[in-house]
Amino acid sequence: MTRSHPDKNFILGIDVGTSGCKVLLADKAGTVRASAVEPYPLTQPRPGWTGQDPRLWWNACCAACRRVLNASVCDGSDIAAVGLTGQMHSLVALDERMDPIRPAILWNDQRTTAQCREIRQHTRRGTGSRCQRHYHRAGLP
Repeated sequence: MTRSHPDKNFILGIDVGTSGCKVLLADKAGTVRASAVEPYPLTQPRPGWTGQDPRLWWNACCAACRRVLNASVCDGSDIAAVGLTGQMHSLVALDERMDPIRPAILWNDQRTTAQCREIRQHTRRGTGSRCQRHYHRAGLP
């Protein structure tokens, strides 16, 4: 169930992407009133491996939101809705306090190429999906 907020005039969009966090503020007519991008680095400690510190995502999101609100006529109390999207499937390993314990393994990491090749050779047809090095879950029965 969605609720209407007739007294609120803006929508905040947040995209936590692979290369940075992009934030925009749009009015009810869909006109972009402010936008900001906060980039963050991609680490590649070995060929085919890609990762990021998940804390960078949060820090970049906060910074981009502040920049958008500072550049607009909206102070945040006039936001009716927030839309959030993120990069594709990535693995974030957490400890018992929900803190990251290592860099996230990103969707485009290819360290499982050899294992996927072996799985494809030893699985029967009709599993629903092929084992791909960039998917963290293969369609195995």
